[in-house]
Amino acid sequence: MAAAVDRVRRGYHGRDWWGCAREGAALRLQYPDSAPLQAWTLLCVARSGEDAVPLADAMLSERPGDPWALFARAGALIDHPARGEAESIPAARVAQTALPDHPDATWQLARALVVHGAQSDAAAFFAAPPGPASAQLHALELAFTLNTPDVDAERVFALAEQARAADPRCVDAEFLPGLWLLNRRRPAEAEVLVRRALELSPHSASMRSTLWSAIRQADHRDAADKRAAIEADMRLLLLTRGDAPEALMAARQVSQDMFKETYEALTDELVARFPAHQQADWARFERLAALWQARYERRQKGAPDPAADEQLRRELDAFIARPPSRPALLGNVYQERYRLIRDDEAAAPEALLAAVQAWAPHEQRNIHSLADAAVELAERTPYRSEAEAIARLALQRLDARVAQSRAAFSDQAVVDSEAAFLSTALHGASGSRPARPGSAGRGPRGARRGVVAGQARLAGAVRAHGRAGRGGGPDRRRRGPARRGPLALARRGDSARSR
Repeated sequence: MAAAVDRVRRGYHGRDWWGCAREGAALRLQYPDSAPLQAWTLLCVARSGEDAVPLADAMLSERPGDPWALFARAGALIDHPARGEAESIPAARVAQTALPDHPDATWQLARALVVHGAQSDAAAFFAAPPGPASAQLHALELAFTLNTPDVDAERVFALAEQARAADPRCVDAEFLPGLWLLNRRRPAEAEVLVRRALELSPHSASMRSTLWSAIRQADHRDAADKRAAIEADMRLLLLTRGDAPEALMAARQVSQDMFKETYEALTDELVARFPAHQQADWARFERLAALWQARYERRQKGAPDPAADEQLRRELDAFIARPPSRPALLGNVYQERYRLIRDDEAAAPEALLAAVQAWAPHEQRNIHSLADAAVELAERTPYRSEAEAIARLALQRLDARVAQSRAAFSDQAVVDSEAAFLSTALHGASGSRPARPGSAGRGPRGARRGVVAGQARLAGAVRAHGRAGRGGGPDRRRRGPARRGPLALARRGDSARSR
């Protein structure tokens, strides 16, 4: 039984999450009473992109108070796109208390802190972990360190060697330094290490994707060689993991500008076979993004296409009708829906108001765009009080982001500058507050100017906040799919994240 648990655990740490979920389910038929096996299988399910919280809750109901059931629930929450930030760290602390001498529980609490906690809390944890260390804890510290500005090669390879010494089969001891090299445009060296990691875990879609990036960046290969190498490796991955959404997504992404027909076929297959999966959400979102990018380009050229705009409207409504597993994606979609109405000169004021109000609850990141929408609403409609409400909401979101920065970023000078931007925004927004009864100079025209002036300053402050945030630390919720660099290593939300 211990060997079965180890197989599934190694599959997880080898980044073959779909494979270890499938293997764990099969092994559980042989060992149905093994709580560690059930727990690690659920962690694989969660990391593969499925919602494992209901399964973990069921396990806890069947095994009340069982430490491994608590461990499973914490692991499922860490990867939950909506509940992870609020619930995973307390759940991981409970599991670590229940398993105080087990390295798995120590590692999992560290992962919860790295993914969802403040940078200072994670750093303190690694400096003095409350339980036994392991190769995986060392590898997680390496992943966390790669988020540190100006990390040097000596530190990266020292941590990798520490993990390798604890377990010569530690996949991340090879993969993470390779990823670090790739992001420093050293693809030939990166390829060597990523291939070494793949020898230990050959079916990992995220590591295959990183290998393809290294091949594409290699100066010593010509275009035909790159294409042939990637195509052969992609076919091998689909042969062994063609039933895995992550593998389909990895192959789809690398095919986008290399194998166009394959790209379209894989997109259709992913959405058709796994309609509720996070990877299918990304595929649907990317299709929408292509449509609204095409609309932007038409507008730039002065070549409107009402039929294409109507198709985009229908696609946006269809996406909203089937909400994605990651709620943050809805912010972009509602924003584009608002823009369609904003750009329609014949749109009724009520339609513009409804579009902004539908969008506002979902917008957490593009706060400056929400502020701009408040300006538009005040200028074009009689709904000034509603515009002011949107302005206040944008200020609240800005306040929350600065507070998040203060908790997460170690560079307090950056945080102080963001607090100054917040102060500027608050003063600017004061012009958008409703006039007191009997006050002078605040008729409809003056109130509208107040909204516009205040929101212009607010938008500037938010944009400046965004620049400061990018300079001071990782943005933990990247909106669009992209190749993941070191700043995304220890954060949730991407298929190639490090932990």
